[in-house]
Amino acid sequence: MPGSPEHVPVIAVASGKGGVGKTTVAVNLALALTAQGQRTGLVDADLYGPDVPRMMGLRRRAEAGHVTLFARAGAPSSGCRR
Repeated sequence: MPGSPEHVPVIAVASGKGGVGKTTVAVNLALALTAQGQRTGLVDADLYGPDVPRMMGLRRRAEAGHVTLFARAGAPSSGCRR
């Protein structure tokens, strides 16, 4: 059922070619859904550049010590540690 913790819709933006605007589409889609009142998250798996943070105007305050990649209700916390 939509809105329940078990139902987490995922929209993936992908292409086999670089430079086609995947990051731009993903950022604009996330912003549009947020403007409609949806809760959104955006994961950038680009290994070669900090494009999403740059497009969102974000700057790192401190190094990340812990990142949770996926969590479901009631699951023990486990993530990637540096």
